[in-house]
Amino acid sequence: MKPLLLLIFVIPFNCFAQTLSGFVKEKGSNEQLAGASVFCVETKTGANSNKYGFYSVALPRAKDSLTFVFSVVGYEAQTKRVSSKNKTILDILLEPKTTTLNEVLIKTNEPKISQTARMSFQTVSIKQVQEIPALLGEKDIMKVLQLLPGIQRGNDGNGLIFVRGGASDQNLLLLDEAPVYNLFHAGGFFSVFNGNALKRFEIMKGAFPARFGGRLSSVIEVQTKDGNKEKVEGSLNVGLLSSNLLVEGPIQKNKSSFLFSGRMSYWDKLYDIIRPKKDDRILFGLYDYIAKLHFELSPKDKLYISNYFGRDNFTWTQGEGKRIPENADYYFNNLDFGLNWGNNTATARWNRVFSQKLFANTSLIFSQYDFRYHNNTTTVNLKSKAEITDSSSYQAQIRDVGLKTDFDFFVNAQHHLQFGGGYTEHRFLPEKIKLYKSYNNYRKDTSTVIMAQEYNAYIEDQFKPNEQLFINAGLRWAGFGVQDKLYSYLEPRLSFAYLFPNSWTLKGGYARMTQFAHLASNSGVGFPFDVWIPSTARIKPQQADQISVGLVKDIANRNIEISIEGFYKKMNNILALREGASFLSGNTLDIFESSLSSKQETWDEKMVQGVGQAHGIEALVQKKTGKLTGWVSYTLSKVQNTFAELNNGRAFYPRYDRRHSLSLVGIYHLNPRITVSGTWSLASGQRLTVPASNFGAVNSSVWYNVNSTFAYQTYEYTAYSNFKTPAYHRLDLTVQFKKNKKNNKARTWEVGVFNVYNRLNPFYYTFSETKPTQFQKVSFFPVIGSVSYNFKF
Repeated sequence: MKPLLLLIFVIPFNCFAQTLSGFVKEKGSNEQLAGASVFCVETKTGANSNKYGFYSVALPRAKDSLTFVFSVVGYEAQTKRVSSKNKTILDILLEPKTTTLNEVLIKTNEPKISQTARMSFQTVSIKQVQEIPALLGEKDIMKVLQLLPGIQRGNDGNGLIFVRGGASDQNLLLLDEAPVYNLFHAGGFFSVFNGNALKRFEIMKGAFPARFGGRLSSVIEVQTKDGNKEKVEGSLNVGLLSSNLLVEGPIQKNKSSFLFSGRMSYWDKLYDIIRPKKDDRILFGLYDYIAKLHFELSPKDKLYISNYFGRDNFTWTQGEGKRIPENADYYFNNLDFGLNWGNNTATARWNRVFSQKLFANTSLIFSQYDFRYHNNTTTVNLKSKAEITDSSSYQAQIRDVGLKTDFDFFVNAQHHLQFGGGYTEHRFLPEKIKLYKSYNNYRKDTSTVIMAQEYNAYIEDQFKPNEQLFINAGLRWAGFGVQDKLYSYLEPRLSFAYLFPNSWTLKGGYARMTQFAHLASNSGVGFPFDVWIPSTARIKPQQADQISVGLVKDIANRNIEISIEGFYKKMNNILALREGASFLSGNTLDIFESSLSSKQETWDEKMVQGVGQAHGIEALVQKKTGKLTGWVSYTLSKVQNTFAELNNGRAFYPRYDRRHSLSLVGIYHLNPRITVSGTWSLASGQRLTVPASNFGAVNSSVWYNVNSTFAYQTYEYTAYSNFKTPAYHRLDLTVQFKKNKKNNKARTWEVGVFNVYNRLNPFYYTFSETKPTQFQKVSFFPVIGSVSYNFKF
């Protein structure tokens, strides 16, 4: 099948017989550079290197020699004269730019957004991420994404992102091609990624190429550094709450390399020092690392092995004799409460250059996310001295093992084919529950495991029929086998760009996406009680169709890019928890409330499905080079969801519907030693569902309440999204002081202020149990200063 497809595209185009190909690398480290522009001056044609730095361009027979310009943002461009008589292999080394007072502000040969068919995507350089203000100095690509158009933020301290009206689980994050299922540490305070180990990242919000699938709203690609193949170097960063270390260097010079980046927090140690002396103890910490090996097996073969591991731990213990305030007849002899969650990913990738036109990458992928909870108490009756033991634990997990192969076939100057396929075996553990009550010898031990298989195959063609028109057309097949049922879908993809005079470009795109893995999570804030569940015979896969159209303008003499996009997205089979159902209780941490009922529900019976639609307009003005860089982004959007079982079947605005969103980002290099940066964000308030009234009720179906007459508060909800929080806005500022030392060493002091004018944005709302319509805003993040030290060696 594949050879036949290749022949169909190759036979009509035989006038470009010779080829120039190779790798674009960074001088000084031999790191491959993705997205580098390779531009032929004489023919006004070119190509971009793929994400592994490989490029291939056709050479016309009529020319004896040609001039090529190799460039990428952040590096000095390089010009080469190449003979077109013979097939040529040419590796290029680009030197990183250095910031000077007399910096050249304009580079006309650098790639422009108006000269590509790609739309609905954004990139931010890792250098900019390192310079943008962040909470307590912790650099975070997920927080940077929240400053881009079409991407809505959660609350302060919440790492969730919502893209073009989609839920948080509709974003696919790939770390070295492995999916990451939980995107934040510490309940959302910090990203799971240590930024100093990253090479590049980009986000796609629509017009998805056929090679991507599995989520409805966005694809976030993150690549780690390969490791320096020429010399050992590294950096140490010390902050108020955590420190991180990066070391990289050659194993065999110019042939293989290693990289290790580790991060660990120590805020619980600081808290333990300053906290009041009490019988109870609270410990919270996180750590993560990225490790990578890179081997150049031959000029045509490269092997990459990478691993990410991250973990959060929270424990709360109470010592002997802690009296229970609500009941003077009892005291805690012991309390041990804990939460533990984290990601583990690993990839092994083999790059093979079969010819100057054919490049392949084969990846073996492992990914796992799990969440665990335990609560063990021993209670003593002061009168009878009877001891009661109460223990409970809960675990949820998703684990993937996959294999995929992707081909790049550079047919000629008009066609660049990409095709491939993959297989993933999913293991879902929606719930594993253990309960024990000593006073009535109650025991419960249940576990649910679902195995599923996901398949995909795709082909796409980047086609340039003339100098004005770029087209990317593709088709993806996605299959999912679970519980003796096979879902099968075709997903067409199409995007185009038409170049007008004066650097104006009209772009458009359409994509259909299908999602087989879903997140069931309570709406309460706090720790990430995430339960990933599969599509089943009862739960259908989510699907979305999105259309987008936009205008792009490059202002070359000012080096400014302007883009305006409109989009419409229709979503089917989106998921929500049924009214009254809960995997976890976000308010009381009693995660077994629903499972203790005499009427047991299966996990998939707690879910309902509906439809949604989102539309909006996004605008971005960006300046990437010069002493002053940054962007202004604005989003106007509207989201509505409809479920037959929710809100009496009426449409409602979900929590992440925010009508307006504005972000200003500025980075100014005052001189080579001092950099000042700031961000300001403004967004409409969030939609919340709040009760209209409350009353006392006895739940006789719960086993521990059978003989109790205590009335539990029950709340009456009359409508969804009936409360809107005030507008969100915040200003952050940072100053970096840099100094270069001998032997390529450097140090950086960073002083930052988070929430400069002390805007008390809500973290969550509480309401009175007797007067539920009275609300109280809880804010966790006032004005906060930070200082950090970075040493590069």
